[in-house]
Amino acid sequence: MQVFLQTLIGGLSLGAIYALVAMGFSLVYRTMGLVNFAHADVLMIGAYTASTFYMSSRLPFALAMALAIAITALIGLFIERVLRPLENKDFTLMLIGTIGFGMVLQAVAVLIWGATGRAVASPVKAAPLEFLGLRVRTYDLVVLLIAALAVLLLVGFLQRTKMGAAMQAVAMDHEAATAVGIHVGRSNAIAFAVGAGLAALAAASSARCCT
Repeated sequence: MQVFLQTLIGGLSLGAIYALVAMGFSLVYRTMGLVNFAHADVLMIGAYTASTFYMSSRLPFALAMALAIAITALIGLFIERVLRPLENKDFTLMLIGTIGFGMVLQAVAVLIWGATGRAVASPVKAAPLEFLGLRVRTYDLVVLLIAALAVLLLVGFLQRTKMGAAMQAVAMDHEAATAVGIHVGRSNAIAFAVGAGLAALAAASSARCCT
């Protein structure tokens, strides 16, 4: 039973990472109906960027994570801006465009960081917590907390802000949203930026979730 519970806690931590990835992916898909094939590559850039700021620049991990989120959000904005002329015109080219962006991001990552992975030291130095015979890594709990906060913030953004309501309106009907004065391009750009930021958050949070 102890092995089961210990595995369950580790699985929940890993599942929280996948949940963050899925939220970013589904946000773009729900808003634009577009499958963003570059999403995994944006996540990779977020992971390398966060690790570089944390290990090479010696920045605090929270700051390194924030910078990685900002950089990937800008990448998301750039991708959307390039694809915007194709919206409601050629959906197939938009899909191909995301594949192309993914290949470009892969090439950029190889040029900057090389083709090998890197190990990242755990940002949480606290010893594992022990209770009921279980040893739970503190960082697993931190990851679960980060994922929970991200979900709450995203739900609050979509349900409590005008921009979130506009994004939901665009997701339901582009033409009707345009008719009532909603800037569809801006909503799509924010969806890409938030989705890319969530990918970076997942990548940075997974620094030590599986080691």
